[in-house]
Amino acid sequence: VRLRFEGPLARYVAERRWHSTQVLRPSPDGLRCDVALTVGHLGEVAAWVQSFGGACRVLAPAALRRLVCDGHQAGWKANGSRGRNLRRGSKLSGRQPNKGRRHEPES
Repeated sequence: VRLRFEGPLARYVAERRWHSTQVLRPSPDGLRCDVALTVGHLGEVAAWVQSFGGACRVLAPAALRRLVCDGHQAGWKANGSRGRNLRRGSKLSGRQPNKGRRHEPES
């Protein structure tokens, strides 16, 4: 499995041990970290990758990329595609975007 983490999350990923087989390749500026893992099953890795949202890109294998995309689409169908725009700061959400603060779940 090959993954790429970008943005502020790259440094976070580079500082931790995620798997016994991991090989980390952080960029010198800390804005990107490529991760290589050897795993037996892709299902758990897909769920882990999905937990990072758009900050993680699957470079390989294509089967994992499909699992991640399918998972995101299922979440969108279950939670976001009811004809309403509920992004933070939208008129329908009633909430203002967090400026410079960490995203907290809405209550």
